[in-house]
Amino acid sequence: MLSSNTKVSSRAILLCLTCVLASCGFHLRGTQNATAADFDSIHIAASGEMLALLRRAFERANKEVTTTASAAEYSLSVSGIRNSRRAVATTSNISVAEYELVQAVDVRLLTRDRVEVIFSVRVATERSYSFDNESLESSSEEEALLREEMRRDLSEQIHRRVNISITNYQNSREDISG
Repeated sequence: MLSSNTKVSSRAILLCLTCVLASCGFHLRGTQNATAADFDSIHIAASGEMLALLRRAFERANKEVTTTASAAEYSLSVSGIRNSRRAVATTSNISVAEYELVQAVDVRLLTRDRVEVIFSVRVATERSYSFDNESLESSSEEEALLREEMRRDLSEQIHRRVNISITNYQNSREDISG
């Protein structure tokens, strides 16, 4: 009898928590579309995978990604890509137990008329992972997967920031002219 009551109360608590979580507006990161700013084209000065990720993000939002800055309404520059790793925890025999990874880039957004919409700002993301001296290969694979996830996170942060900044810039120009 006690077991049955425990199951019912556990289910009731789980149901209540699910309802509270759903009603508060919670969304998993990356599941919401960034605010759609009103512009048609953007030039992206970045390299490697970051360029590919940003290109896809803007194209999914129906924005033309141009190959020349003069042909675009806005020009996005992503530079100074930095990767770092530092030990944040050690074992009792002074070997590394956990690493923290940090990826950061500098972002700048200009209008076609060279007005700075986003002044040079650093965007960063970080992750931690447990390091296993017994399994160096799996620890190395985990680090590679985390770095890939971090690049995706950075591109999403940049995409959201660009959209919000363009929207704010356009609204401020309307306030001045209107």
